[in-house]
Amino acid sequence: MQREHHPDFPLALSIEAARLLGRWTLLAQRHADGCSCCPGGLGNVAIGEVERSVMQWLRESHPALAGREGESVAGLLRQCIERRSALPRAGIESLFTDLGRAIAHLEHMQSVG
Repeated sequence: MQREHHPDFPLALSIEAARLLGRWTLLAQRHADGCSCCPGGLGNVAIGEVERSVMQWLRESHPALAGREGESVAGLLRQCIERRSALPRAGIESLFTDLGRAIAHLEHMQSVG
């Protein structure tokens, strides 16, 4: 089912979503290549598990994501890039801030791991 295009969805948020998607994609690629970003004792955690944890944290912090349990980071960002997200603007801005922080944390873990 294709979602309706929201013409009032700000272009700046679509651009920010594209930037975050690029960072997320690079992070996932580096993780898949066998990075050592997972803390000692956890073993080799699949990127899918990392993504589920990030999305769970975002859902807990952002009520607008309630009921979207199966959604991926990439899927959510693609909806925003295509300006098809029905999330409220203020919710998206806050969500992007938190997602950016989560990605930055994971990038840092990869760089020191």
